[in-house]
Amino acid sequence: MKQQIVMAAGLAAALVCGTAFSQDGGRDDEQGGVDELKELVEAQALRIDELEEELLATQARLDETIAYLHANAKQADAMLGTFQASEAAGFTKGINWESREMLLAGFREYMSGQKSGLPKAPPPKPQPTPPKR
Repeated sequence: MKQQIVMAAGLAAALVCGTAFSQDGGRDDEQGGVDELKELVEAQALRIDELEEELLATQARLDETIAYLHANAKQADAMLGTFQASEAAGFTKGINWESREMLLAGFREYMSGQKSGLPKAPPPKPQPTPPKR
């Protein structure tokens, strides 16, 4: 995303420089080209601003998602502890105890799977300051 922004700004700058040096027409043609380029640069600047806002919103959504996943993994650990405490307290003893052991084994497997593939949270990034225009 950032590469696209940089490329768009670089393209606009290249167009401005290239057009300014390559025109050998009259003064009216030069002014028309400059005005056209100014409009193009302004349009690109607006688009860059829109993309920056979209990027910030996407980053915020990603941060929220990663935080949710980490909270889910913590809850899975807590549930595994609950299963162990329940088993130690005698939950699996008594009538049809094998079914309870199977149930706990299934829950343990499920909760252990909640942590697999968990993305690591990136270090906090400083908030970018909007460019001054």
